[in-house]
Amino acid sequence: VQDNNDKLAYWLSNSSTLLLLLQRTLKTTGAAGLTPQRRRSTAASFGRVFSGIRASPQSAARPFLGSRLIGGLGDLRQVEAKYPALLFKQQLTAFLEKIYGMIRDNLKKEISPLLGLCIQAPRTSRASLIKGSRSQANALAQQTLIAHWQSIVKILTNYLNVLKANYVCKLKP
Repeated sequence: VQDNNDKLAYWLSNSSTLLLLLQRTLKTTGAAGLTPQRRRSTAASFGRVFSGIRASPQSAARPFLGSRLIGGLGDLRQVEAKYPALLFKQQLTAFLEKIYGMIRDNLKKEISPLLGLCIQAPRTSRASLIKGSRSQANALAQQTLIAHWQSIVKILTNYLNVLKANYVCKLKP
């Protein structure tokens, strides 16, 4: 499953929707709301990544959290969070971070060799210039470099399409 980005995107979308629902319905007060500092900062930074769920009208959460299923977001009542719910929320956040990391690592694995070739291409073209004619070597180097960049764009487009097909929310900077 680690290399199957379609399944990872599916779980990323559904799990982030569940986390959003938990964030909107659980209220933490008193000692039950205290969590270790590391967890809070991790959850906060991850929350910023998925803050597009709340703001985006084309959000993945909208069909699930719309007025037809649970009466709209304004009708959600917050409940006091107990330790098991807080623990589940922390584990869900960690799960989301892991899935996001796997997708990111898969993308890095695919793109890194091509980026290496893009960095190597100018060096290769300089060596060719010394050996042969400049115009032919330059044209060949440019074509090779363009082909590498087009491959990178194609990979990024494929990843974007997989994320869109699974309704993964738009990321905010």
